[in-house]
Amino acid sequence: MCKVYNSIGSLKTIRSHLHQHQINDFSSLNEVIRFQKSYFSYQQQIISDHEKIMEEEKKSLNLDISEMDNSIKAQKTNFEAELRKVIEELEQKLNNLLTST
Repeated sequence: MCKVYNSIGSLKTIRSHLHQHQINDFSSLNEVIRFQKSYFSYQQQIISDHEKIMEEEKKSLNLDISEMDNSIKAQKTNFEAELRKVIEELEQKLNNLLTST
C-alpha cells in the first residue's frame, strides 16, 4: 500500500500538464479517470465517425466524377461540331476562290 503526500499538488500537476497540451475538458481527477476508462470506446467512436465521413465523401466524389465526365463529353461534341462548321466554311471559301480564279 502506498501513501500519497500532497494529493492536491498531484492534481495541480496533472491539471497543469493537461493545460500545457491544450486539454481543458477535465476539472476533476474523477473526470480524468472516467475518461481513461472509456478511452477505447471514444477512440472507436471517432474512428467509426470518420470512416462514415470518408465513405460519404467517396460516394460524393464518384458522383462528381461521373457528372464531370458527362460534361466533358458534351463539351467535346459541341467543340467538334463547331470545328466541323468552321472547316466546311473554309472549304466553301476555298472552293469559291478556286472557281473565281
